[in-house]
Amino acid sequence: MNPVQLAAIAFLFATLLPGQDAKPNGQIAAETSPCDKAKTQQEMNRCSGEEYRKANSQLNGLYSKLVASMRKEIVAAQHKNDASQEKYNTTALEKLRSAERAWIQYRDLHCDAASHLTEGGSVSPLVWANCMTEATGHRIEELKNTYKPEETAPR
Repeated sequence: MNPVQLAAIAFLFATLLPGQDAKPNGQIAAETSPCDKAKTQQEMNRCSGEEYRKANSQLNGLYSKLVASMRKEIVAAQHKNDASQEKYNTTALEKLRSAERAWIQYRDLHCDAASHLTEGGSVSPLVWANCMTEATGHRIEELKNTYKPEETAPR
């Protein structure tokens, strides 16, 4: 193994170990994860894969709600014969879809590159799943911050 690979593996293990995060108010709290109880590499890989599946499901649900909301706005504009608003909403939906396709491509390439550092090792699936989970979590926050789905939810 070359020095770069060793450094990458050391960094990954350091970031994967349960630790403490500083909170903004200065308090220290231990982070817990359902995967903290996993003892073998296989258990850790399986658990991190499940964590990714959960995050991906959450993202898919949010994305579906956003698309449905945008489609409703398009239909509402059509019923009002408001061509300008219909075009605006249609363009917004197309841009969201394009951004999501580009993000998926970025996520896949990014996490493939991250797991390549440990390619062939038993930790590689863990690195990939953790990367996918983290990227997916970031995307969920981006969508929430940009589209404010709670503000468009029916009341």
